[in-house]
Amino acid sequence: MLKVIDYNVLSGRDRLLENFFEDNSSNFGIIIDSMGIESMKRDSVRNYRNSYRIISNFSSRIAVLKSVPEIRKIFPKKEGALVSFFDRERTATIVEYCNAMLHNWHRDNERVIAQRQMVAREFMQKLEAVADSEFRNAIKLMEGIWKERRLKIQRPDDPLSQEELQIATIAVTHLAMADFKRVFPDSPLPDQEEDFLSWMPARYSVALQALTIHWLRNRGIESATPATLRNDSMDSFYVTFGSYCDGVLSADNRLQDISRISASILADGFGVKPNS
Repeated sequence: MLKVIDYNVLSGRDRLLENFFEDNSSNFGIIIDSMGIESMKRDSVRNYRNSYRIISNFSSRIAVLKSVPEIRKIFPKKEGALVSFFDRERTATIVEYCNAMLHNWHRDNERVIAQRQMVAREFMQKLEAVADSEFRNAIKLMEGIWKERRLKIQRPDDPLSQEELQIATIAVTHLAMADFKRVFPDSPLPDQEEDFLSWMPARYSVALQALTIHWLRNRGIESATPATLRNDSMDSFYVTFGSYCDGVLSADNRLQDISRISASILADGFGVKPNS
């Protein structure tokens, strides 16, 4: 089994990550770019180093992905899509990096971490402002479509309705095609829809639609705080990359619900098989 590792399991409080690796020797984990940013949100160097301690214990069964900007520029092709996202150099050196953070400790390490934490907090503040504006507007727009069509909003645990699937697939196609033209202005769209839907920004559009449906089913966006929407924007990346494998290793029920809805949009809306 191959799963994207949610940053929160690195706390080690519920041994979710340890159990995942210990239960089956063929289980592997994926670390995405967002985790590095999230790890910097922690206030203490001790907690920051604890994340590396847990990773180092299972480093031979962990793959690190390239950054989102790098992956975004990979031309879509279903065959080998996830493998093309792997950062082979960072994956190969993760053991050395963890050991350096854990054992070769000196003041310079602490100073560098403090600087990175400050940059990460500034980034998260900017992300919070953007997420609060863009996510809130997008979800309100979807709510408007629902009201205009007088559609019934389903209960949180219900399977996706045909109306939800139809609106989600139209939105994903529109957003992803517009994004594709910005990234590859001189290239035609892939001939096969499955190739196009293997493109990371297309999968991210699916995750955003899943997030929108989640909010619509859970009393709308009005009650959401800016910090909640910021965290949702980060979670959307876990859901995005989890769609290429066996999902996300996480104890976060909200994240798992968004992941479930995303998988349904891909499978029932576009006919894309799970884990592909």
